[in-house]
Amino acid sequence: MKKMNLLKILGVMLLVAASSGCVTMRTNLTTFHGTNHNERGSIVVMPINESEKNSLAFKSHSESLMRKLIGAGYTAADGSSGSQYVAFMTYGIDTGKTTSSVVPIYGQTGGGTSMTTGNISNNFGRTYNFNSTTTQMPTYGMVGAVPVKRTEYLRELNIDIYKMAEKPTKTYEIRAKSIGSCGNINAVVPAMIESVFKNFPGVSGKPIAVEVEAKGIDC
Repeated sequence: MKKMNLLKILGVMLLVAASSGCVTMRTNLTTFHGTNHNERGSIVVMPINESEKNSLAFKSHSESLMRKLIGAGYTAADGSSGSQYVAFMTYGIDTGKTTSSVVPIYGQTGGGTSMTTGNISNNFGRTYNFNSTTTQMPTYGMVGAVPVKRTEYLRELNIDIYKMAEKPTKTYEIRAKSIGSCGNINAVVPAMIESVFKNFPGVSGKPIAVEVEAKGIDC
């Protein structure tokens, strides 16, 4: 019984270790190119939603995006009025989808060493005690299962870059989606931005899956 409980506890510990601590994050990415998309200039990052204008979280993410834009050849503008380009960014997450499953627990199902004790009476009325040890090849298999629930969230990041003129023209339309167990959108946005610029700008309209190390994610 103790051995069975130990196996179950070990199975749960392994399950928790496998499902926690996001190490690698996968993002499905599509980038569309507009006219003269290879041109570069000064740029500013702006939120699409007015409610995010004074958000400290958006400020942090916009700084991450700006660093990547500079790495892609743009320069940081002094202010929105003097910038040649504007990168509009928005992000969001759904309420999650929960699924149920079971994790099998494996252990010894038979064999091993067993001891038999008893007594024998002979024809003269005498009784003898005996001990017998039997060793068999142990067998292994599923000895139980642990029910588990897992919730996965859809996270989205959208970035649209416009060249400013009397009639602004869109040069890039970036759509990134990721599904995972982390329900904290602010924790995964930096890794999604990293994914966008891993091979920027890529082939226009071609969906790709990008994997990056998601360091320091606190879900």
